[in-house]
Amino acid sequence: MKSKLLTIVLFVFCAVPGVMMFVFSSIILIAEIIDPYSKGQENKFVLLAVSLAGMVLTLIGIGKWNRWMYSLVFLSIPISFWICGLIIPDSGLLCIFLVTVSAFLTLTAIRRYYQKRELEKENDQKSDF
Repeated sequence: MKSKLLTIVLFVFCAVPGVMMFVFSSIILIAEIIDPYSKGQENKFVLLAVSLAGMVLTLIGIGKWNRWMYSLVFLSIPISFWICGLIIPDSGLLCIFLVTVSAFLTLTAIRRYYQKRELEKENDQKSDF
């Protein structure tokens, strides 16, 4: 019971705000980088710091701190939004669908990577005996 309560608390207070911090600051950061008229370098560093903090909070909140490649799933979300916005402007639901598919495919690839890694560890441990 205590473990489930801790999981819920971490998710609510770390993962949810972390993913919001990460996605919104990443989208604004990409806009600042792409915008040729952007003047403030310090704004970009602050946005980068907020993005990284959001990514760390999210990884802590979902319990994947030791599996940092899961952060690629969150990184794919703002990148997909911007690619979709640049290629297909005013696409609304299509853009949301493409972002969702992109995040799902990234998640699937990362899960396969970690499953393969776990199998290799198990095989190495069996061969040691």
